[in-house]
Amino acid sequence: MCMLSLPVKEAIKVSVSVGIAIALALFFQWEKPYWAAITVIAIASNETLGHGLHKGKNRLIGTVCGISVALFLVSFFAQTPMLFIGCLLLLLAVSVWFADNLRYGYAFTMGFTVCTIVAVMGGFNGEASFDIAVLRIQDNLLGVLVYSIVYRFIWPLNTESLFFSSVDSALNAFHKIDNALNEAAKSAHHDNIQDLLVDAQLLIDKLSDLISMPLSSSYKLQHEKDKWTVIVDGFSHVLQHSKSTIKLLSSDKPNDDKLQQLGYFSQEIKMLDNAINGEKLDVEILANYWKQESIKPQNSKEAVKENLLKVRINRVIKAVAIASTCYGAWIYFALPGGIFIPMFGSIFANITVSLPFPLMKQVILSALLWGVFFLMQYIFIMPAFTELWQLVGFYMINVFLIWGLFPKPAMMLVRMLGGNLLMVMTMSALHLTPSYDINTPLLILVILMITVIVARFYNQLFMLK
Repeated sequence: MCMLSLPVKEAIKVSVSVGIAIALALFFQWEKPYWAAITVIAIASNETLGHGLHKGKNRLIGTVCGISVALFLVSFFAQTPMLFIGCLLLLLAVSVWFADNLRYGYAFTMGFTVCTIVAVMGGFNGEASFDIAVLRIQDNLLGVLVYSIVYRFIWPLNTESLFFSSVDSALNAFHKIDNALNEAAKSAHHDNIQDLLVDAQLLIDKLSDLISMPLSSSYKLQHEKDKWTVIVDGFSHVLQHSKSTIKLLSSDKPNDDKLQQLGYFSQEIKMLDNAINGEKLDVEILANYWKQESIKPQNSKEAVKENLLKVRINRVIKAVAIASTCYGAWIYFALPGGIFIPMFGSIFANITVSLPFPLMKQVILSALLWGVFFLMQYIFIMPAFTELWQLVGFYMINVFLIWGLFPKPAMMLVRMLGGNLLMVMTMSALHLTPSYDINTPLLILVILMITVIVARFYNQLFMLK
Protein backbone atom coordinates (compact mmCIF):
# COMPACT_ATOMS: atom_id res chain seq x y z
CA MET A 1 0.00 0.00 0.00
CA CYS A 2 1.37 3.39 -1.00
CA MET A 3 1.92 5.70 1.99
CA LEU A 4 1.15 9.37 1.45
CA SER A 5 3.95 11.83 2.15
CA LEU A 6 3.58 14.59 4.75
CA PRO A 7 3.23 17.39 2.13
CA VAL A 8 0.43 15.47 0.37
CA LYS A 9 -1.38 14.93 3.69
CA GLU A 10 -1.09 18.63 4.50
CA ALA A 11 -2.40 19.57 1.05
CA ILE A 12 -5.40 17.25 1.52
CA LYS A 13 -6.19 18.67 4.98
CA VAL A 14 -6.02 22.28 3.84
CA SER A 15 -8.13 21.65 0.73
CA VAL A 16 -10.78 19.75 2.73
CA SER A 17 -10.89 22.54 5.35
CA VAL A 18 -11.26 25.24 2.70
CA GLY A 19 -13.99 23.27 0.90
CA ILE A 20 -16.00 22.73 4.09
CA ALA A 21 -15.61 26.38 5.16
CA ILE A 22 -16.87 27.67 1.80
CA ALA A 23 -19.76 25.18 1.68
CA LEU A 24 -20.93 26.08 5.20
CA ALA A 25 -20.61 29.83 4.62
CA LEU A 26 -22.69 29.52 1.43
CA PHE A 27 -25.21 27.29 3.22
CA PHE A 28 -25.62 29.98 5.91
CA GLN A 29 -25.98 32.53 3.07
CA TRP A 30 -23.22 34.75 4.40
CA GLU A 31 -22.26 37.63 2.17
CA LYS A 32 -18.48 37.04 2.08
CA PRO A 33 -17.85 33.29 2.41
CA TYR A 34 -14.30 33.62 1.05
CA TRP A 35 -13.26 35.22 4.37
CA ALA A 36 -13.82 31.90 6.15
CA ALA A 37 -11.58 30.17 3.59
CA ILE A 38 -8.89 32.87 3.97
CA THR A 39 -8.94 32.25 7.74
CA VAL A 40 -8.31 28.54 7.17
CA ILE A 41 -5.47 29.30 4.74
CA ALA A 42 -3.82 31.70 7.19
CA ILE A 43 -3.79 29.40 10.22
CA ALA A 44 -3.12 26.22 8.21
CA SER A 45 0.32 27.56 7.27
CA ASN A 46 1.50 26.42 10.73
CA GLU A 47 1.19 22.67 10.02
CA THR A 48 0.39 21.53 13.59
CA LEU A 49 -2.98 21.72 15.32
CA GLY A 50 -1.54 23.28 18.48
CA HIS A 51 0.43 25.88 16.58
CA GLY A 52 -2.50 26.58 14.27
CA LEU A 53 -4.94 27.00 17.16
CA HIS A 54 -2.48 29.37 18.84
CA LYS A 55 -2.42 31.44 15.66
CA GLY A 56 -6.21 31.11 15.36
CA LYS A 57 -6.63 32.48 18.89
CA ASN A 58 -4.36 35.40 18.06
CA ARG A 59 -6.30 35.93 14.84
CA LEU A 60 -9.57 36.18 16.78
CA ILE A 61 -8.00 38.54 19.35
CA GLY A 62 -6.61 40.69 16.56
CA THR A 63 -9.93 40.63 14.71
CA VAL A 64 -11.94 41.80 17.72
CA CYS A 65 -9.42 44.52 18.62
CA GLY A 66 -9.08 45.65 14.99
CA ILE A 67 -12.86 45.88 14.58
CA SER A 68 -13.21 47.86 17.80
CA VAL A 69 -10.55 50.37 16.73
CA ALA A 70 -12.01 50.63 13.21
CA LEU A 71 -15.51 51.39 14.54
CA PHE A 72 -14.03 53.98 16.91
CA LEU A 73 -12.10 55.71 14.10
CA VAL A 74 -15.09 55.68 11.75
CA SER A 75 -17.36 57.08 14.48
CA PHE A 76 -15.11 60.01 15.42
CA PHE A 77 -12.81 60.76 12.48
CA ALA A 78 -14.73 59.79 9.33
CA GLN A 79 -15.26 63.47 8.42
CA THR A 80 -11.57 64.37 8.83
CA PRO A 81 -9.73 62.14 6.31
CA MET A 82 -6.19 63.34 7.07
CA LEU A 83 -6.62 62.77 10.81
CA PHE A 84 -8.18 59.37 10.05
CA ILE A 85 -5.20 58.38 7.88
CA GLY A 86 -2.81 59.73 10.52
CA CYS A 87 -4.42 57.44 13.12
CA LEU A 88 -4.15 54.46 10.76
CA LEU A 89 -0.46 55.17 10.17
CA LEU A 90 0.09 55.39 13.94
CA LEU A 91 -1.66 52.03 14.36
CA LEU A 92 0.51 50.61 11.57
CA ALA A 93 3.65 51.76 13.40
CA VAL A 94 2.46 50.09 16.63
CA SER A 95 1.57 46.88 14.75
CA VAL A 96 4.96 46.65 13.04
CA TRP A 97 6.82 47.51 16.26
CA PHE A 98 5.27 44.58 18.15
CA ALA A 99 4.95 42.16 15.20
CA ASP A 100 7.97 40.08 16.26
CA ASN A 101 6.55 39.35 19.71
CA LEU A 102 6.49 35.54 19.91
CA ARG A 103 3.27 35.33 21.89
CA TYR A 104 1.04 38.09 20.49
CA GLY A 105 2.88 39.38 17.41
CA TYR A 106 0.36 37.86 15.01
CA ALA A 107 -2.50 39.46 16.96
CA PHE A 108 -0.97 42.91 16.36
CA THR A 109 -0.50 42.17 12.66
CA MET A 110 -4.02 40.84 12.30
CA GLY A 111 -5.50 43.68 14.32
CA PHE A 112 -4.21 46.36 11.97
CA THR A 113 -5.16 44.34 8.87
CA VAL A 114 -8.76 43.90 10.06
CA CYS A 115 -8.98 47.53 11.16
CA THR A 116 -7.97 48.65 7.66
CA ILE A 117 -10.37 46.27 5.90
CA VAL A 118 -13.36 47.16 8.07
CA ALA A 119 -12.75 50.91 7.92
CA VAL A 120 -11.84 51.18 4.24
CA MET A 121 -14.29 48.61 2.82
CA GLY A 122 -17.06 50.24 4.85
CA GLY A 123 -16.43 53.46 2.96
CA PHE A 124 -15.86 55.29 6.29
CA ASN A 125 -19.55 54.72 7.05
CA GLY A 126 -20.36 53.55 10.56
CA GLU A 127 -23.31 51.33 9.66
CA ALA A 128 -21.54 49.68 6.70
CA SER A 129 -18.41 49.15 8.79
CA PHE A 130 -20.46 47.51 11.55
CA ASP A 131 -22.03 45.07 9.06
CA ILE A 132 -18.58 44.18 7.71
CA ALA A 133 -17.31 43.74 11.30
CA VAL A 134 -20.07 41.22 12.10
CA LEU A 135 -19.33 39.29 8.90
CA ARG A 136 -15.62 39.29 9.67
CA ILE A 137 -16.10 37.86 13.16
CA GLN A 138 -18.47 35.07 12.11
CA ASP A 139 -16.29 34.09 9.13
CA ASN A 140 -13.20 33.96 11.35
CA LEU A 141 -15.00 31.83 13.92
CA LEU A 142 -16.20 29.45 11.21
CA GLY A 143 -12.70 29.18 9.72
CA VAL A 144 -11.09 28.41 13.09
CA LEU A 145 -13.81 25.85 13.95
CA VAL A 146 -13.51 24.00 10.62
CA TYR A 147 -9.71 24.00 10.83
CA SER A 148 -9.80 22.66 14.40
CA ILE A 149 -12.11 19.76 13.55
CA VAL A 150 -10.34 18.72 10.33
CA TYR A 151 -6.82 18.93 11.77
CA ARG A 152 -7.81 17.10 14.94
CA PHE A 153 -9.25 14.06 13.18
CA ILE A 154 -7.40 13.83 9.84
CA TRP A 155 -3.71 12.89 10.19
CA PRO A 156 -3.09 15.05 13.28
CA LEU A 157 0.51 16.30 13.41
CA ASN A 158 1.85 17.22 16.82
CA THR A 159 4.46 19.85 17.65
CA GLU A 160 7.09 17.29 18.62
CA SER A 161 7.13 15.38 15.32
CA LEU A 162 7.17 18.62 13.30
CA PHE A 163 10.00 20.02 15.44
CA PHE A 164 12.27 17.03 14.89
CA SER A 165 11.54 16.84 11.17
CA SER A 166 12.41 20.56 10.97
CA VAL A 167 15.67 19.91 12.86
CA ASP A 168 16.64 17.36 10.19
CA SER A 169 15.69 19.81 7.44
CA ALA A 170 17.74 22.59 9.04
CA LEU A 171 20.80 20.34 9.38
CA ASN A 172 20.49 19.32 5.73
CA ALA A 173 20.18 22.99 4.77
CA PHE A 174 23.47 23.78 6.51
CA HIS A 175 25.22 20.90 4.79
CA LYS A 176 24.08 22.43 1.49
CA ILE A 177 25.39 25.84 2.60
CA ASP A 178 28.72 24.23 3.54
CA ASN A 179 29.02 22.65 0.08
CA ALA A 180 28.00 25.92 -1.60
CA LEU A 181 30.61 27.88 0.38
CA ASN A 182 33.35 25.46 -0.62
CA GLU A 183 32.29 25.79 -4.26
CA ALA A 184 32.22 29.58 -3.91
CA ALA A 185 35.79 29.52 -2.56
CA LYS A 186 36.87 27.87 -5.80
CA SER A 187 34.76 29.81 -8.31
CA ALA A 188 34.32 33.17 -6.50
CA HIS A 189 30.57 33.08 -7.26
CA HIS A 190 28.15 32.83 -4.34
CA ASP A 191 24.86 34.28 -5.59
CA ASN A 192 22.99 30.99 -5.14
CA ILE A 193 23.96 30.88 -1.45
CA GLN A 194 21.48 33.65 -0.63
CA ASP A 195 18.51 31.38 -1.36
CA LEU A 196 20.01 28.70 0.87
CA LEU A 197 20.48 31.24 3.67
CA VAL A 198 16.83 32.30 3.41
CA ASP A 199 15.71 28.65 3.61
CA ALA A 200 17.88 28.12 6.69
CA GLN A 201 16.62 31.32 8.34
CA LEU A 202 12.97 30.31 7.86
CA LEU A 203 13.64 26.86 9.31
CA ILE A 204 15.38 28.38 12.34
CA ASP A 205 12.48 30.79 12.87
CA LYS A 206 10.12 27.84 12.68
CA LEU A 207 12.14 25.89 15.27
CA SER A 208 12.26 28.90 17.61
CA ASP A 209 8.53 29.35 17.26
CA LEU A 210 7.77 25.68 17.93
CA ILE A 211 9.99 25.37 21.00
CA SER A 212 8.49 28.54 22.49
CA MET A 213 4.99 27.00 22.48
CA PRO A 214 3.44 25.11 25.43
CA LEU A 215 4.94 21.60 25.33
CA SER A 216 2.63 19.71 27.68
CA SER A 217 1.75 17.21 24.94
CA SER A 218 5.36 16.80 23.77
CA TYR A 219 7.10 14.58 26.34
CA LYS A 220 10.56 14.53 24.76
CA LEU A 221 10.67 18.25 24.03
CA GLN A 222 9.30 19.12 27.45
CA HIS A 223 11.96 17.14 29.31
CA GLU A 224 14.83 17.99 26.94
CA LYS A 225 13.93 21.62 26.30
CA ASP A 226 17.33 22.93 27.49
CA LYS A 227 19.13 20.64 25.05
CA TRP A 228 17.05 21.63 22.06
CA THR A 229 17.18 25.32 22.99
CA VAL A 230 20.99 25.07 22.85
CA ILE A 231 20.75 23.35 19.45
CA VAL A 232 18.36 25.98 18.03
CA ASP A 233 20.70 28.72 19.31
CA GLY A 234 23.56 26.80 17.69
CA PHE A 235 21.74 26.88 14.36
CA SER A 236 21.34 30.66 14.71
CA HIS A 237 25.04 31.14 15.47
CA VAL A 238 26.12 28.96 12.54
CA LEU A 239 23.85 30.94 10.23
CA GLN A 240 25.43 34.17 11.43
CA HIS A 241 28.87 32.63 10.94
CA SER A 242 27.94 31.60 7.39
CA LYS A 243 27.15 35.24 6.55
CA SER A 244 30.50 36.41 7.88
CA THR A 245 32.14 33.62 5.88
CA ILE A 246 30.52 34.91 2.67
CA LYS A 247 31.92 38.37 3.40
CA LEU A 248 35.37 36.90 3.96
CA LEU A 249 35.22 34.98 0.67
CA SER A 250 34.36 38.24 -1.12
CA SER A 251 37.27 40.11 0.47
CA ASP A 252 40.95 40.35 -0.50
CA LYS A 253 42.09 38.31 2.47
CA PRO A 254 44.66 35.53 1.86
CA ASN A 255 43.35 32.16 0.72
CA ASP A 256 44.72 30.53 3.85
CA ASP A 257 42.40 32.67 6.00
CA LYS A 258 39.45 31.74 3.81
CA LEU A 259 40.24 28.03 3.97
CA GLN A 260 40.65 28.26 7.74
CA GLN A 261 37.24 29.93 8.05
CA LEU A 262 35.65 27.22 5.90
CA GLY A 263 37.23 24.61 8.14
CA TYR A 264 35.76 26.25 11.23
CA PHE A 265 32.34 26.37 9.56
CA SER A 266 32.44 22.67 8.67
CA GLN A 267 33.53 21.89 12.22
CA GLU A 268 30.57 23.82 13.64
CA ILE A 269 28.12 21.85 11.50
CA LYS A 270 29.75 18.63 12.68
CA MET A 271 29.31 19.78 16.29
CA LEU A 272 25.64 20.48 15.60
CA ASP A 273 25.25 17.00 14.14
CA ASN A 274 26.92 15.47 17.20
CA ALA A 275 24.72 17.44 19.60
CA ILE A 276 21.55 16.37 17.78
CA ASN A 277 22.43 12.69 17.57
CA GLY A 278 24.91 12.30 20.42
CA GLU A 279 25.03 12.45 24.20
CA LYS A 280 24.68 15.22 26.79
CA LEU A 281 28.42 15.90 26.58
CA ASP A 282 28.10 16.84 22.91
CA VAL A 283 25.43 19.41 23.79
CA GLU A 284 27.69 20.90 26.48
CA ILE A 285 30.57 21.07 24.00
CA LEU A 286 28.33 22.94 21.55
CA ALA A 287 27.16 25.41 24.23
CA ASN A 288 30.70 26.05 25.51
CA TYR A 289 32.05 26.50 21.99
CA TRP A 290 29.84 29.52 21.32
CA LYS A 291 30.64 31.02 24.72
CA GLN A 292 34.32 31.05 23.77
CA GLU A 293 33.90 31.82 20.05
CA SER A 294 34.92 35.33 19.02
CA ILE A 295 31.53 35.86 17.41
CA LYS A 296 29.82 35.55 20.80
CA PRO A 297 30.75 38.96 22.34
CA GLN A 298 28.94 40.63 19.46
CA ASN A 299 25.74 39.05 20.79
CA SER A 300 25.78 40.54 24.29
CA LYS A 301 22.43 41.59 25.72
CA GLU A 302 23.21 45.28 25.13
CA ALA A 303 24.19 44.65 21.51
CA VAL A 304 21.09 42.52 20.91
CA LYS A 305 18.82 45.20 22.38
CA GLU A 306 20.50 47.91 20.32
CA ASN A 307 20.22 45.85 17.15
CA LEU A 308 16.56 44.98 17.86
CA LEU A 309 15.76 48.67 18.41
CA LYS A 310 17.45 49.58 15.12
CA VAL A 311 15.57 46.84 13.24
CA ARG A 312 12.21 47.88 14.71
CA ILE A 313 12.71 51.55 13.87
CA ASN A 314 13.76 50.61 10.35
CA ARG A 315 10.66 48.45 9.88
CA VAL A 316 8.36 51.22 11.13
CA ILE A 317 9.92 53.73 8.72
CA LYS A 318 9.50 51.34 5.77
CA ALA A 319 5.92 50.47 6.67
CA VAL A 320 4.81 54.09 7.11
CA ALA A 321 6.53 55.06 3.84
CA ILE A 322 4.78 52.26 1.90
CA ALA A 323 1.34 53.00 3.34
CA SER A 324 1.73 56.78 2.98
CA THR A 325 2.65 56.42 -0.70
CA CYS A 326 -0.41 54.27 -1.37
CA TYR A 327 -2.72 56.64 0.53
CA GLY A 328 -1.21 59.57 -1.36
CA ALA A 329 -1.80 57.85 -4.70
CA TRP A 330 -5.38 57.15 -3.66
CA ILE A 331 -6.06 60.78 -2.63
CA TYR A 332 -4.15 62.82 -5.21
CA PHE A 333 -4.37 60.67 -8.36
CA ALA A 334 -7.52 59.49 -10.07
CA LEU A 335 -6.41 55.87 -10.07
CA PRO A 336 -9.09 53.26 -10.74
CA GLY A 337 -9.73 50.72 -8.03
CA GLY A 338 -10.69 53.05 -5.22
CA ILE A 339 -10.37 51.33 -1.86
CA PHE A 340 -8.11 48.52 -3.09
CA ILE A 341 -5.06 50.81 -3.31
CA PRO A 342 -4.91 51.91 0.36
CA MET A 343 -6.13 48.50 1.53
CA PHE A 344 -3.47 46.48 -0.31
CA GLY A 345 -0.84 49.10 0.47
CA SER A 346 -1.56 48.94 4.22
CA ILE A 347 -1.55 45.13 4.24
CA PHE A 348 1.74 44.84 2.34
CA ALA A 349 3.27 47.57 4.49
CA ASN A 350 2.31 45.56 7.56
CA ILE A 351 3.63 42.23 6.28
CA THR A 352 6.58 42.72 3.91
CA VAL A 353 8.79 44.88 6.13
CA SER A 354 9.70 41.89 8.32
CA LEU A 355 10.62 39.64 5.38
CA PRO A 356 14.21 38.99 4.28
CA PHE A 357 14.70 41.20 1.22
CA PRO A 358 15.50 38.29 -1.16
CA LEU A 359 11.92 37.07 -0.58
CA MET A 360 10.50 40.26 -2.12
CA LYS A 361 11.35 38.90 -5.57
CA GLN A 362 9.43 35.75 -4.64
CA VAL A 363 6.44 37.86 -3.57
CA ILE A 364 6.35 39.78 -6.88
CA LEU A 365 6.70 36.69 -9.05
CA SER A 366 4.13 34.76 -7.00
CA ALA A 367 1.60 37.60 -7.15
CA LEU A 368 1.97 37.92 -10.92
CA LEU A 369 1.93 34.21 -11.80
CA TRP A 370 -0.84 33.24 -9.39
CA GLY A 371 -2.88 36.24 -10.47
CA VAL A 372 -2.68 35.33 -14.15
CA PHE A 373 -3.36 31.64 -13.40
CA PHE A 374 -6.53 32.37 -11.39
CA LEU A 375 -7.69 35.03 -13.81
CA MET A 376 -7.61 32.50 -16.66
CA GLN A 377 -9.68 30.04 -14.60
CA TYR A 378 -12.11 32.79 -13.64
CA ILE A 379 -12.67 33.63 -17.31
CA PHE A 380 -12.74 30.21 -18.94
CA ILE A 381 -13.81 27.70 -16.25
CA MET A 382 -15.90 29.21 -13.46
CA PRO A 383 -18.80 30.64 -15.56
CA ALA A 384 -19.71 27.05 -16.51
CA PHE A 385 -20.41 26.05 -12.87
CA THR A 386 -24.07 25.47 -12.03
CA GLU A 387 -23.85 23.40 -8.82
CA LEU A 388 -22.43 24.05 -5.35
CA TRP A 389 -20.28 20.90 -5.44
CA GLN A 390 -18.58 22.16 -8.62
CA LEU A 391 -17.66 25.44 -6.95
CA VAL A 392 -16.41 23.74 -3.78
CA GLY A 393 -14.47 21.18 -5.83
CA PHE A 394 -12.84 23.98 -7.84
CA TYR A 395 -11.47 25.62 -4.70
CA MET A 396 -10.38 22.32 -3.16
CA ILE A 397 -8.43 21.31 -6.27
CA ASN A 398 -6.69 24.69 -6.50
CA VAL A 399 -5.76 24.75 -2.81
CA PHE A 400 -4.46 21.17 -3.07
CA LEU A 401 -2.25 22.21 -6.00
CA ILE A 402 -0.94 25.27 -4.15
CA TRP A 403 0.05 23.26 -1.06
CA GLY A 404 1.16 20.17 -2.97
CA LEU A 405 3.43 21.95 -5.45
CA PHE A 406 5.06 24.28 -2.91
CA PRO A 407 5.44 22.33 0.35
CA LYS A 408 8.81 23.69 1.56
CA PRO A 409 9.00 26.18 4.48
CA ALA A 410 10.72 28.68 2.17
CA MET A 411 7.65 28.49 -0.08
CA MET A 412 5.23 29.57 2.68
CA LEU A 413 4.78 33.00 1.08
CA VAL A 414 3.98 31.39 -2.27
CA ARG A 415 1.27 29.30 -0.57
CA MET A 416 -0.16 32.23 1.37
CA LEU A 417 -0.25 34.53 -1.64
CA GLY A 418 -1.69 31.79 -3.84
CA GLY A 419 -4.47 30.94 -1.39
CA ASN A 420 -5.43 34.56 -0.74
CA LEU A 421 -5.34 35.53 -4.42
CA LEU A 422 -7.48 32.52 -5.30
CA MET A 423 -10.18 33.79 -2.97
CA VAL A 424 -9.89 37.50 -3.68
CA MET A 425 -9.74 37.31 -7.48
CA THR A 426 -12.73 34.96 -7.71
CA MET A 427 -14.76 36.43 -4.85
CA SER A 428 -17.65 37.55 -7.10
CA ALA A 429 -18.36 33.87 -7.88
CA LEU A 430 -19.00 33.30 -4.16
CA HIS A 431 -21.59 36.05 -3.78
CA LEU A 432 -25.16 35.00 -3.04
CA THR A 433 -25.88 36.12 -6.61
CA PRO A 434 -22.73 35.06 -8.53
CA SER A 435 -21.33 37.42 -11.16
CA TYR A 436 -18.44 37.09 -13.60
CA ASP A 437 -17.00 40.47 -14.56
CA ILE A 438 -13.39 40.41 -15.75
CA ASN A 439 -12.84 44.08 -14.91
CA THR A 440 -12.74 43.60 -11.13
CA PRO A 441 -10.20 40.73 -10.92
CA LEU A 442 -8.07 42.36 -13.63
CA LEU A 443 -8.09 45.63 -11.70
CA ILE A 444 -7.22 43.79 -8.49
CA LEU A 445 -4.24 42.17 -10.22
CA VAL A 446 -2.93 45.51 -11.56
CA ILE A 447 -3.32 47.28 -8.20
CA LEU A 448 -1.74 44.33 -6.43
CA MET A 449 1.36 44.54 -8.65
CA ILE A 450 1.61 48.31 -8.12
CA THR A 451 1.45 48.01 -4.33
CA VAL A 452 3.93 45.10 -4.28
CA ILE A 453 6.39 47.13 -6.37
CA VAL A 454 5.97 50.11 -4.01
CA ALA A 455 6.66 47.78 -1.06
CA ARG A 456 9.76 46.40 -2.75
CA PHE A 457 11.06 49.91 -3.52
CA TYR A 458 10.92 51.06 0.09
CA ASN A 459 12.20 47.76 1.45
CA GLN A 460 15.26 48.17 -0.76
CA LEU A 461 15.61 51.91 -0.10
CA PHE A 462 15.68 51.51 3.68
CA MET A 463 17.39 48.10 3.78
CA LEU A 464 19.74 47.66 6.73
CA LYS A 465 23.23 46.48 5.87
